[in-house]
Amino acid sequence: YSGKRLKYDRDFSFSFPGFSSISGRLKADADLSYVEIPLLVKLTLPVPGDTRPYIYAGPAISLLADKTTSAKIESSDLPVGFPSSLPVTFNVNDFDWGVAFGAGVQVRMMNTGLGLEARYTLGMQSALQSVSVQGQESRELDIKNRVISISGFMEFYF
Repeated sequence: YSGKRLKYDRDFSFSFPGFSSISGRLKADADLSYVEIPLLVKLTLPVPGDTRPYIYAGPAISLLADKTTSAKIESSDLPVGFPSSLPVTFNVNDFDWGVAFGAGVQVRMMNTGLGLEARYTLGMQSALQSVSVQGQESRELDIKNRVISISGFMEFYF
């Protein structure tokens, strides 16, 4: 159904989630880049005039576009013969899925529309497949992407 107040909406955006952590002996950084493609159900709220507030929600898929990760474990109490730091490798999932929801407002002026919206995307699976320390793989970390975005837009009506 695509009526005046309720409609399907789709777009795409770029998001850059990541993390930086110092926890005990582990120092880790990850910068991830995703192309996010949500399929949203959008409800425009009835108000008089040319201002149109709306809310929306729906599923979103994200495809990994780029990643930069670095991590190491530093310790002075490792056994003799071991280096004072061990390399850590993050194996990042190429695909993520989640739920996006948000709200916005659009103002129509003649043949154009200006808008501002805020969106929260909640990842539903771990961004990491596994973590390897000197070749020993672990699947214990469950780190999910969370993205808050604020965007402005302009539409033209013909």
